[in-house]
Amino acid sequence: MDAAGVIRSVPAEAAPAGTSLAAGQRVAVLLSRGCWQEVISAPAARVLPLPAGMSFEAGAAAPLNYLTALFALTRRARAQPGETLLVHGAAGGVGTAAVQLGRALGLRTVAVVSDQAKADFALRCGADHAVRSDGWLAAVRDLLGERAVDIVADLPIRRRSRRAARHRRPQRHRQGRADQIGLELRCETAERIRPGRGG
Repeated sequence: MDAAGVIRSVPAEAAPAGTSLAAGQRVAVLLSRGCWQEVISAPAARVLPLPAGMSFEAGAAAPLNYLTALFALTRRARAQPGETLLVHGAAGGVGTAAVQLGRALGLRTVAVVSDQAKADFALRCGADHAVRSDGWLAAVRDLLGERAVDIVADLPIRRRSRRAARHRRPQRHRQGRADQIGLELRCETAERIRPGRGG
């Protein structure tokens, strides 16, 4: 879905007026398909100039991860500065984006990760706290107290969404929000392939 590379050509009929895209420019591309090819064609609206110093690898990984996290936090969860964000899978692609964007949005962010190396990584990415996934609920309670989380971003497939939802903060005008990014479809798939369920 994502790619990065160098523009070969910009046909005049395909470029909107005033576009800054030009042959030889380093860019990232976000498409629904076809990005595993060596040469691709993309509409100008789907082409993003790469900042100086950003590698092609980072550029190809950025659009889907960061746009997903940005949509989840700002449109779905309606995050507000000063709120507390709990991010499961915080060392993955979308998880890292959620941690960094949470910091940019003024959120207090708690990262849930599986080992110490990932905890250190999440803290370097801007998390205020990092806890291990084995025993995360007790660790979060020790940090924040009962029902002190405003937003739960649950990224990987886990049987913990209900426990996370119970830990959200009750609010007068708005309940704590659980943002299960892509979880419904993936949980349905997991049910289909679980041993003892016909797969």
